[in-house]
Amino acid sequence: MNFYMIFSTIDDIEKARKMGKIIVKEKLAGCVNIIPSLESIYIWDGKLNEDKEVLMICKVSEDCVDSAIKRIKELHPYEVPEIVAISLDKGNKEYLEWLKKGCGGKR
Repeated sequence: MNFYMIFSTIDDIEKARKMGKIIVKEKLAGCVNIIPSLESIYIWDGKLNEDKEVLMICKVSEDCVDSAIKRIKELHPYEVPEIVAISLDKGNKEYLEWLKKGCGGKR
């Protein structure tokens, strides 16, 4: 079985916590890490923006990756949220087995 890390930024740590709890409770991710502070520089509507954001890292199994992406998009307040998934090639087998047990939700 393959595993993924889904990265998504959001503007507020409380929103990240709420979204992370929902995703884990719905068994769409085995674990969500929240990194509380980063800076993003990007162009939106033709203007250069610099914002403080929070990074969410959701660890999911291949069976849940599409459902997790869909659910993050539903919950996310941004018009076009960053939601990117990166495949994991290797990892601690015991951890991945534990992660697999936490990812069982289908939407």
